[in-house]
Amino acid sequence: MKLCNRTVTFTTLIINIIQGNPILQNIDFTLLLIGMYGYIFLLQKYIHQIWLQFLISFIAAFIVFTLQMFSDDSYADYTSFVVVGVVALFLAFIMVVLIKALFKNSK
Repeated sequence: MKLCNRTVTFTTLIINIIQGNPILQNIDFTLLLIGMYGYIFLLQKYIHQIWLQFLISFIAAFIVFTLQMFSDDSYADYTSFVVVGVVALFLAFIMVVLIKALFKNSK
């Protein structure tokens, strides 16, 4: 997986240089994947209870989404708070599933 991320990052950098775009343009998704993999690796290595992995993923996602919505001035009312909570729950579930899928043979 690391080789794939490096290949995509290198290819994106080369394409940006050839097209004359800023070097880091269109690389945000690749950096997100690298960050998620690192986050999943750290959770799997240091925290072994599934419920605690879920809770930490939920809190982290909720804080990031809340800060992003406050910086964008896109919080409308309490329903935005509920929607962010539901999305953070979904993302935490996905993170726990990815932890189990990627590291199922590492015990």
